[in-house]
Amino acid sequence: MSKPHSRVLPAYALLRPLVIATLKTLATFFVLAIIVPSTLHAQRDYRGMGLDLSSPHQLVNESILDLQQVGTNVVAIDIPLMQSEPNASSVAVADGGTLMQQLAAIEPIVDSIQSAGMNVFLRPSVSIASGERSALIAPSSSEDWFSSYRTAINGIADFANTKNVALLGVGYELNALEDSRFEEDWRTLIADVRTTYSGELTYAASHTFDFDTDGGYEDLPWWDALDVVGINAYAPPVFSPSAIPEELQAGWESLADDIESWQSRSGLSQRIVFTEVGYQSTDGGASSPRELAEPVERFRIDLNEQAAAYDALIQAMDARGDWWGGAFFEGWESDPLAGGADTLTYTVQQKPAEDIVADFFGGRATFSARSSLLASWEGDFESWHTPGEPIGSTGSLMLEDEQGATDGGTSLTLSSSGLLASKIWTFDGSNEYTLLSMASANPEVYQLEFDITVDLSQVPSGGATAMQFVMEDQTNSEVAVDVPIELPAGDDGLATVKVFVPFAEFGDLAVDSLFYEMDFGPDNSWTGDVWVDNLRLTTTVAGDVTVNGVTDCRDIDAISFFVRNGLSNSQYDVNGDGQTDAADRVAWFEAANILSGDLDLNGSVEFADFLVLSSSFGLAGNYCEGDVDGDRMVAFADFLALSTNFGQTSSASLVHVPEPSFAVCVVLVPALLRLRRRAKR
Repeated sequence: MSKPHSRVLPAYALLRPLVIATLKTLATFFVLAIIVPSTLHAQRDYRGMGLDLSSPHQLVNESILDLQQVGTNVVAIDIPLMQSEPNASSVAVADGGTLMQQLAAIEPIVDSIQSAGMNVFLRPSVSIASGERSALIAPSSSEDWFSSYRTAINGIADFANTKNVALLGVGYELNALEDSRFEEDWRTLIADVRTTYSGELTYAASHTFDFDTDGGYEDLPWWDALDVVGINAYAPPVFSPSAIPEELQAGWESLADDIESWQSRSGLSQRIVFTEVGYQSTDGGASSPRELAEPVERFRIDLNEQAAAYDALIQAMDARGDWWGGAFFEGWESDPLAGGADTLTYTVQQKPAEDIVADFFGGRATFSARSSLLASWEGDFESWHTPGEPIGSTGSLMLEDEQGATDGGTSLTLSSSGLLASKIWTFDGSNEYTLLSMASANPEVYQLEFDITVDLSQVPSGGATAMQFVMEDQTNSEVAVDVPIELPAGDDGLATVKVFVPFAEFGDLAVDSLFYEMDFGPDNSWTGDVWVDNLRLTTTVAGDVTVNGVTDCRDIDAISFFVRNGLSNSQYDVNGDGQTDAADRVAWFEAANILSGDLDLNGSVEFADFLVLSSSFGLAGNYCEGDVDGDRMVAFADFLALSTNFGQTSSASLVHVPEPSFAVCVVLVPALLRLRRRAKR
């Protein structure tokens, strides 16, 4: 009787369940990548943003990707024209040069916008060199003026047609030229443009009448010649600078009623689009939407009013019928780090209003890179002074190039024993004041951090050294803290150390104090110079480089921004090697105990993370949208990066059952990609 054989399964039989599971997961991912993005953004025709190119920035392409992520589908670019005075009868290109040169300068921007999947609205506008408003343009010879203007517009139209621009404006708030006296001039101009340009045409009319002229959208008699009725919607929804959200909502409902009533009376069938609208982030920004009163120091930053004004506009207008075709929100800057909590400007970048707009557009707000610096002494004293002396009285305070500087090239030099430096931050909405208010509200989490450089040969015997800190708020109760300094061993040479001061040491500072005052300097044990740099607020939360008290996607997004753009910033130098690079991304994941690919930050890399990635596949995005590798685009490389940690958990205490490995099926990916390309055709 023969011995029975042991049953051995062939290798392919053992692998078969693994391969099937992997195929199912891959197939599901790519089906979602095909279907989900195509169902996004079912909102208004024009989800527009005005891109401010008045100060071109080297990282404008990054800002363009921000626009895509927010959900913008058409970007407005201004084409500035100029005439010498209101009565001039000819129009020229602003700032000299030729129209061809001007258009050539914006062509790369147009290309970048379209490459990012958005289109363009070209907005020609005429300024008056002497400073008057365009509404006052009243040429001495309208025939000559229209001839000159028509030449410029036709040149822009030719460019717009060549670049397949979605929307072209034929004019911008030329109130004195809008009435029936010039109707035939406009109709002739529009007919000329249509022989060259095949896209949609509009005109940007003022929302309200002008006190010095007639005009405005209600008085323009040639709307029927255009495809889109354009209104620059700067009529204030309220007249009180202290309006509450409910009043803003009621005000915009009334404005919407007025426009809807006019549209019904006029018999026009075209959609109405707000060719320009926006609010500054300041008190009274909604009641004076078009004016930044001077001096700006009189006005306090108010991010909430700006957000409430945008919310009221969107809520009121989006509830209207199909006659409202959307809006172009004003002021998105070409600098991707523009905006933020300490700016009065129109842009919604890095402000609460960005979330409002992104939600309406069907997109996602971009990351925030708030600086945590309270002072860096790069070039001036930034209102620092010696205690007890008037602001600007710097006494023995000095600035010194290079010596001890860790950012830029200048450090604060305290050159005598016990000398203190002092500064007051007032209730002005500045980033520094906001940071100190945040720290006062949650002192257990925050800390002051700064770099000091000393000459070890001048350190007192035994190395017993300290810094003195005094903090004061509007209650006038001072709290003094002595902070011991641990210096490296050695007899001479310069040494730079980082010093941390727990904010809780200062007691209970008033959260909404009208001011915060800080005095600091070396104690009396110092005998030589002390160089100070990078006074900033940080937190004790691991990985919280954006200083908001939590570790989240904004932290890795901020680090990735600086890394991919080759910018160095000590705030994002996570590993402390003096530079901001790819190693800091790795160090952040380790410090935060987050696995690369854990997009929802729940501790595990799982199928839910693939679903998140698939919803943004092929689009610009940040880490929480699927940009695992930090290059700003959600692409197949991110899918592979995520798969590396698929099925893993960041908690060693949890029992982990491995999920199928994706590596075994990489060879199948090209076939799936070909299927995806065919599905998109």
